[in-house]
Amino acid sequence: MRLFLFVLVLTLNSHLGAQSTVFLPSPANLPVFRPSADLDWGVYSVRPFQISAFAAVAYDDNVLVQHSDRIGSGFTEAALNVGISMGDERTKLEANLGFGVDLYWDRPGRLADPDLGFNLNFSHQLNPRALLTFTNFFSLTSQPNLQLGVSVINQVTTYLYTTNALALEYAWTPRLSTVTSYTANLIEYESSSTGNSLNRLENIVSQQFRFLLLPRIAAVGEYRFEYIDYFSNPSQTSYTNFFLGGADVTLTPRLTFNFRAGAEFRSYEGSQPGRPDELEYPYAESSLKYGYRPGSSLEWYNSYGIEESDLGSGYRRTYRTGLKISHLVGARLRFVGAAYYSHDEYVDPSFTENVMDLNVGAIYRITRTFALSAGYTFERDFSPEITRDYYRNKEYLGLSLAF
Repeated sequence: MRLFLFVLVLTLNSHLGAQSTVFLPSPANLPVFRPSADLDWGVYSVRPFQISAFAAVAYDDNVLVQHSDRIGSGFTEAALNVGISMGDERTKLEANLGFGVDLYWDRPGRLADPDLGFNLNFSHQLNPRALLTFTNFFSLTSQPNLQLGVSVINQVTTYLYTTNALALEYAWTPRLSTVTSYTANLIEYESSSTGNSLNRLENIVSQQFRFLLLPRIAAVGEYRFEYIDYFSNPSQTSYTNFFLGGADVTLTPRLTFNFRAGAEFRSYEGSQPGRPDELEYPYAESSLKYGYRPGSSLEWYNSYGIEESDLGSGYRRTYRTGLKISHLVGARLRFVGAAYYSHDEYVDPSFTENVMDLNVGAIYRITRTFALSAGYTFERDFSPEITRDYYRNKEYLGLSLAF
């Protein structure tokens, strides 16, 4: 979950530094499988409000993400999105609200899955020295997010995930500044059997000290305190201290690189057989963004550290990486490719698995109002646990309409 916060903060920083625009996002804001804000694609408008609709037909050859007895089904996707983008030199507000549903044609059990999402980015320059920002992400969906490690990796179950971050940046001198922030992450499952083990609230307080070494390089020292409260599984409740150092580097106006590295020290409030009550482990995260030509970009993130297990016990040591390329051809056609990979070492029970998510997509803008899109996704969990090992393919063809 910390990786998600890191990527969200970097996304906010990039938006606040650019001219505000309204995009055509999907409700859950997935990177490639449907048109999303991450694709930098949509109808650009000077109007502060925009309404868009999206519909698609798709096929999933493993709708229950099972190792054996795989079941395939076609399904229809439909979504309505409302976007707002406004502001001035001191205050900026960007928000997207999406209402969507996936209707499966031939899936055992429930045929409809919700797909609702909300994104909000707000910033206000209190004075020449102080900047206040607030970000919110809300998602109600049923599909595991393999890109960010949210939800149970091999289960289709409805869950709510939201993260809220409030930060205050203050420049004490032209070179020295601080960033103080609080983040709350909540995950809740519709199924009580899953929720009793995994429902939780994650609280993160961060204090960052930044010193401008060179005009384009800022050295960063950071302390984080994280308290994770499991509502019905108290043996998993923990608190963690992070001590990190790193830098934020702007190599060119189109190339930025950020990294943090250090150690995390975790203590559990309860005991479990096979799991130590005290942990010490290295932690690192990085992000690179490169606009290699107008309208085209490359993004790459990495993370290494302790993550919450999706088993309801123990923990996992995870290396996570993601690479995405968005390439504009002419004025109407965009190609997108993305690859996500995680190496997970579970503790209590102990096993290792590798997860990957590969995506390709294309979007063609027919007019300023209509856009045609198509995509393919391949997911694979290489696990020694047979019940977790699976693969699946998804294809879709969709149409976007902006009002």
